[in-house]
Amino acid sequence: MKKLKLLYFQNGDDDSDFIPRILKATGYNLDDLKKMAEEKIDKIIADYAHFQVKTIDSMISYISKISANDMQLSPDFELNFNIDESIDYSVGLIVSELTEESTSFKKIIDYVNFFVESQNKFIWQPVKSIQENIKEYVNLHYVVGLKIHKEDVKTEKIKDLKNRIISCATKIQSIALNSNIQLSKKGRNRINKILIEKSIEINKVPITTDYLLNNDYKKYDYLFFDAVSDLNEAFHEYVEYVAEERAYNVLMFLDLIEENMDGFIKKKGIVPLSDLTNRLKNLLKEDYIPEIFYKLGSTYYHYLIDEFQDTSRVQWEIIEKLIENVIAENGSLFYVGDVKQAIYRFRGGDISLFSEIFDKYKGRVKRYQTFLDTNYRSVKEIVDFNNKIFSEDNLRNFILGSTKDGIFVEDVIDIYSHVEQKANKTDKSGYVCVEECSEIDEILNEKLPGTIRNILDSGYSNSDICILTRKNSEGETVANILMEKGYPVIFDKVARVNENTYVNEIISFLKFLNNPMDNLSFFSFVSGEIFLKKSSLSRDKILDFMFDNRENKSSYRAFQEHFPDIWGRDVEPFVRYVNYLPLYDTVTEIIKHFDILENFKDSESYIMKLLEIIKDMGEKGELSIDQIVEKWKEGEGNQSESDRFNILIPEYINAIKIMTVHKAKGLAFPVVILPYSLLDGKKGNTNKIYKEILNDEMYLMKIKKDYTKYSQKLKGIYSEETTKETIDDLNTLYVAMTRAEEMMFIYTTGKNKKENSLLFSGDETAIHIGKPVKKEGKNIEEKVEGENYYACTNVRWYANLAFHGEDAIFETVRREAVLRGDVYHKMFEEIIKLNKDETEALAVRFSEKYKLDKNEIKGILDFITGDKILKGFYSGDIEVFNEKEIVTGKDDVYRMDRLVIKGQNIYVIDYKTGEEYNYKHIKQIKQYMKLAEDIYGKKSIGVLIYIDEKKKMVING
Repeated sequence: MKKLKLLYFQNGDDDSDFIPRILKATGYNLDDLKKMAEEKIDKIIADYAHFQVKTIDSMISYISKISANDMQLSPDFELNFNIDESIDYSVGLIVSELTEESTSFKKIIDYVNFFVESQNKFIWQPVKSIQENIKEYVNLHYVVGLKIHKEDVKTEKIKDLKNRIISCATKIQSIALNSNIQLSKKGRNRINKILIEKSIEINKVPITTDYLLNNDYKKYDYLFFDAVSDLNEAFHEYVEYVAEERAYNVLMFLDLIEENMDGFIKKKGIVPLSDLTNRLKNLLKEDYIPEIFYKLGSTYYHYLIDEFQDTSRVQWEIIEKLIENVIAENGSLFYVGDVKQAIYRFRGGDISLFSEIFDKYKGRVKRYQTFLDTNYRSVKEIVDFNNKIFSEDNLRNFILGSTKDGIFVEDVIDIYSHVEQKANKTDKSGYVCVEECSEIDEILNEKLPGTIRNILDSGYSNSDICILTRKNSEGETVANILMEKGYPVIFDKVARVNENTYVNEIISFLKFLNNPMDNLSFFSFVSGEIFLKKSSLSRDKILDFMFDNRENKSSYRAFQEHFPDIWGRDVEPFVRYVNYLPLYDTVTEIIKHFDILENFKDSESYIMKLLEIIKDMGEKGELSIDQIVEKWKEGEGNQSESDRFNILIPEYINAIKIMTVHKAKGLAFPVVILPYSLLDGKKGNTNKIYKEILNDEMYLMKIKKDYTKYSQKLKGIYSEETTKETIDDLNTLYVAMTRAEEMMFIYTTGKNKKENSLLFSGDETAIHIGKPVKKEGKNIEEKVEGENYYACTNVRWYANLAFHGEDAIFETVRREAVLRGDVYHKMFEEIIKLNKDETEALAVRFSEKYKLDKNEIKGILDFITGDKILKGFYSGDIEVFNEKEIVTGKDDVYRMDRLVIKGQNIYVIDYKTGEEYNYKHIKQIKQYMKLAEDIYGKKSIGVLIYIDEKKKMVING
């Protein structure tokens, strides 16, 4: 649309030669272009309602929700594209229930021992290691949809093959002895090892007659042909069986994982993507097309799929029916992508689809294929450098010099066959710097800060700079180093609210208020910035006080005596009313009293996120400080809780961006810095389990490189995976190196020989192309030393917060009654059935959980179980729905406290606290009764229970 507007108004933009290029390419004049642009703009506006932009995942989700009934699924099912939470849950459950007597004990011990043996070192964090190593295979099953082939280890077959190898070796020795032929030293040692030590070692070199015989006896090689052939055939079968056997422990543990995951998935109402795909496939196989396919097929006739290189086969198989239909109806499929930027193979991305689909429609429809040869993003220096690095000659030399064996060179070359581009930005200068350093510490602590300083001195702003890493852990390291040196940073556009200093000071204060004997939390708060700023005490004075009272079991009392005025003003009010206010109100009072938003503006969005979390917890019934503290603990390092604590960082924040290459894909930055090697993603991965895909089943194997000398099958699997890993590495580097617009800095160490062989020629250790760019017309920013920057929004949300004065807090009886009512409703929500002999134990539990008087609770429970009418609604043959929500056709929502189905009647029960009888109660419950009758078709009876007065009222129709 933007380009059409340019053609219509015929004015320039950053792409100043756009119109001349169009004129040259089409042969039209300016008037023709204007008229055609006007027609296209009018058509787009007229048809805009038919234009839809969706991700493939959201499209699949949409199709699935509409087709839920056809697939025998609940319409409110949750489609799962990420199974990390399920894996973490499953592993955690297995570990928590682990005993030496449990059936899972041997499986998990065998699995851990397998990886200890593979790595040849002790695993200090076995649970974390298990979670990381298992994800690839579980992901392939649950997301990509491949069934993992499981078969008992053929121990007898392996034993038979060992005996067969020994038999062949015996035959070779017998031939040599009977014919008086001397074996070579290597051959003799190899045969003796098999016969004497019964050791079946897989050497790098298979046995041949040439290997077996001394030069003087090679003319008798024909005597050994059959025996050597039989021996190698036995070795061939042996290594294939051993490869499967070595992966057996992984298979057994996968069984254990999936068993627990299936339960978790059903419990959460989750449908894995693979399960959904199979359900859709089964429908389509039965020649039944879900209605949504007809609807979409008659609505949309043209499909454009962007970033197609990251599309998985599962995703394609779901939308393929729609594509087939539109092509049959003279519609079109237009897919765009770059196989050099395919970096999501671990998520099922399949670059073979790119050419496979194009070939599939050969002869059926008109096909067009084009390659973009012009780069509109980067300046000439960067484009030319990238052309050189990823050229055929450089890649071929890199692969041939690689330590990895078996790479299919031509497959890699083919991926980069159209890499060369020309730069469109020829009027701008740029700079490329590649340097080899001694150690990574030198890069991170010296080169990186120095480079940033020089960039800022050249007129660039912090927000112009992006630092790319392969792993999140590397990004965290860079972020910490730069923040310590005073640079503002944004890491991956997301920050963790529970990692913010001031938020954690508030949590420490809440912990102390909840448990005044918690000296650590008390000290953490009074020595923090929030309290020091308000109290005007110096940190040294607080530290001295803490040291003097380190043995005191109730430090807060010592503080009260030592600083009575500060205690009375800043602490005592919160101690007095913490249990009388909802948690949300308590935190807002803390924010107001300590002027947190005014004093710490850079942490404003973190504080607002804290309030949002507390509000969300309150709506879920998590009302106490204990509960938020527990959630805080769960959120520390817990991936499944990460979204709750994440806070998005606004784009306009002027800070250095730090992100992974995967997150940066599709983006561009004036300056890009690569401080870590991007070609070492698989370095040291001795745990590698290889897979073979046959008929939608995945066969797992542990293949050692030596095995490939004896089996063409294993060699093919090994080489295919090694080639894909090499392409993954190169693509990751390519994506990173094509993000830069004007300047690019790459730092590497002498240890990164693989990356250096690609970047440098001969004995080079530094490359400088062009000159560092000076940014004219921009203010050079001053670096602020010693102050950490945090993302925040410029909108002052706290101006809209409703704070309460102290008088309002202690005089609002109504607020306390409402809070007490909410607690009682939450308490009764937990009760399904209730017997008189349970009331004592239940009162104790509810008292501890909801901080209410035990005797008061017991009195209410005794009232219900002792009433001859009420007790029937809490015992016997009843079906119970607590907090039953009903939505009417007018989208009005009603929530019933308790709905009981008993026999032919429905009982609608409503609890009242802090209120006496009111005619509105009758009106309300009659409305509920009418709704229940309409839904269930049974007579309804209403019951009002007045908690405080211990009275009931029964309403019949």
